[in-house]
Amino acid sequence: MPARNASHAARTEPLPLRSRQAWLLTLFFACQAGIFYALSTWLVARYEQAGVSALQASGYASLFMSFGIVGAFLLPLLVGRVNDRRWLLMAVTATSMLSILLIAWQPDWLPWLVNSIVGTTSAGTFALVLALPVLETDNPGQAASLTSMMSCVGYLLGGGVPALVGIGRDFTGGYELPFTLLAVLAGVMVIISFLLAAAPQDNAPAS
Repeated sequence: MPARNASHAARTEPLPLRSRQAWLLTLFFACQAGIFYALSTWLVARYEQAGVSALQASGYASLFMSFGIVGAFLLPLLVGRVNDRRWLLMAVTATSMLSILLIAWQPDWLPWLVNSIVGTTSAGTFALVLALPVLETDNPGQAASLTSMMSCVGYLLGGGVPALVGIGRDFTGGYELPFTLLAVLAGVMVIISFLLAAAPQDNAPAS
């Protein structure tokens, strides 16, 4: 019976539409999803336009995806070990922003390293943001409703970013400004990370 009541509570928990924290996390999710999908879509084309061969450009994209697996495992593990996860989020998203700016304006600067880093941070942040509803709520019902809100709104907004990059490429004739837009989205994530409330310290060891 208690398990049945808990399941019922999880199904009937309302969406946190009036929660500032929920909207910050939803916008964070939307920016992150947009960046990841846009890089997955346009990274090879950006390097090809910069004069890199198709084989090399595909290799950089492979690094991006491969190191994304590393980030997807590493960051969710780290977030549970820091006292205030805002600083981890800020550091990771700021690193993404700088890496994307290098891809936009200096694509020949150590591209193997830059794509390894941005793969780790962008895909790692994707896995991390999926864990945040559990970390930011008090019970499974709240976590489920927050996840639903983040996924619905976040995917709707983030899914349009690759198209915006393509439109920007058509209008400007290059990828510098469209990729700068992705860096701006990463900058928004840095700001959101700072605005997020500090993690509760209820799991801290007693002194």
